[in-house]
Formats: sequence, structure tokens, C-alpha cells
Amino acid sequence: MTDRQILEAVLTEVRGLGTRMDKFESRMDGFESQMDKFESQMNRMEESQKRFEEETRNNFADIKLHLENITDKKGEPQWFSL
Repeated sequence: MTDRQILEAVLTEVRGLGTRMDKFESRMDGFESQMDKFESQMNRMEESQKRFEEETRNNFADIKLHLENITDKKGEPQWFSL
């Protein structure tokens, strides 16, 4: 095998490696895009969870206020008090 043949074989391998690296980089870009979408979905879910928790706290506060308004100081419903 001549030096030229060796050099051509090495160049062929290097080109092949470059092609494989390009494909790998493309797959990594796709993976990053999927991760961005996943992160966006997680952020939306977290916001929904926060809204749900706030609504639940508000609902319980409303229930508590309502119960306080319909009971007297003894804890008996006002409509039964004479």
C-alpha cells in the first residue's frame, strides 16, 4: 500500500466520521427541541397546579366564611336558635 493509498483511506474515514458527526448533531438538535417542548409543558402544568391550589384555598376560605356566618357563637346553626 502506497502513502497515497493510506492518505486516501484516512481521508475517507475522516469524511465518514464527519458525516456521522453531522447526523449525531442533527439528532441532538431534535432531542433539544423535544426537551424544550417538554419543559414548556411542565411549565404549563406547574401554572395549572398553582391556579388549582389557589382556587382550592379560595373555595375553602369561602366555605369557612359561610359556615361562620350561619352558626352562632355556640357552634349551633342560627336557624335552630330561638
